[in-house]
Amino acid sequence: MKISIIITFYNNINILKTCLSNLLETVVSERCNIEVIVVNDNPSINLFAIQELYGKEVSLTIINMEQNSGYSAACNRGVQAANYENILLMDCDIFPSGAWLEKMMCTYHNINYYGCVSANIIDMGTNRMFGYGVGIYGVDTIHYLQNRSLDFCPKEDMDFPILSSGCMLMTKSLYFDLGMQNTTYFNAFNDFELTYLNYLQGNKNRMSCNALVFHRGHVSGNVRTNYYADSKAVFFQKIGGKIDHLSLGMLNKIYASQNPLKNCRVIVVNFSNSLKRQDYIDNFITMNHLHIQQLYDFKNPSGNNIILSDFMTWDICRLDLPILYFSDNFMLLRENYHWYNNRANKNDLIIDRHGNIIHINDF
Repeated sequence: MKISIIITFYNNINILKTCLSNLLETVVSERCNIEVIVVNDNPSINLFAIQELYGKEVSLTIINMEQNSGYSAACNRGVQAANYENILLMDCDIFPSGAWLEKMMCTYHNINYYGCVSANIIDMGTNRMFGYGVGIYGVDTIHYLQNRSLDFCPKEDMDFPILSSGCMLMTKSLYFDLGMQNTTYFNAFNDFELTYLNYLQGNKNRMSCNALVFHRGHVSGNVRTNYYADSKAVFFQKIGGKIDHLSLGMLNKIYASQNPLKNCRVIVVNFSNSLKRQDYIDNFITMNHLHIQQLYDFKNPSGNNIILSDFMTWDICRLDLPILYFSDNFMLLRENYHWYNNRANKNDLIIDRHGNIIHINDF
């Protein structure tokens, strides 16, 4: 199969070199069927050296945007220039690993080569999952199982209403049929809208569990963050609450697979900043037939690691009832060895809005 790999670039040539080097190292057998298109969205940077370094190893085209036009426009330009029907969108800070493309192609075959397939993106600094598919609930973005270790990675490909385009395979004709990426978003949420439109057409958005690629992140700088809030507002204005039930259903499925506490009294400690924080707790309590004995609602406006003894007195630690700690990210609660080690009840769980359930002994 012939594939056009489209890599968008804005900043950090060394990162781009790592991306291309990893790409070529991992697609040796398929290389003759691949073209690489690098779209340079930063006119102040010359990528002539990239052409010199890699142009002899693979069919390589560099497209220079006339001005910084954003991720959406860069992707669109790359797709328009693609010679092959199958296209793979790849961020320049994605570092492919192992037989990633072979695994993606297997998943692609299983959806009859029509729809969107995303690789399983791993944080290169922590070796943890960036998230296994995307959900939207209220105004929250859910990255299912975010920050879980690779040994907890799902063992099956799964479908979601939204995917990330960090490393995503689809057909050129479908990309055009969906209207390409909306340039209004500039640098954020454009891929969410594209894959959501694909879902609305009845096509699959499928995560490929065995196709592992690593993600550097935070290489674009303010050119991305300056537009983030406005892009999010536009996207949520369009999608409203249209997939809340789907996202919550997937959240319940993932929660249930981890066998949490059931049919008992619990203490709930809520550190979430989400506007929907009580919804997540109520849902979890209801599905597991739990009964709240005490509820503490603290929030975590600083976004820093949470030290439990800063918020709760020692007598709570010594209560012989399970505690459910809820936060937007379970990793914020990991630095509490003294508290966890002295708990009178050893069945405490940490849950977050990304579907993670962590037993305190797992830290």
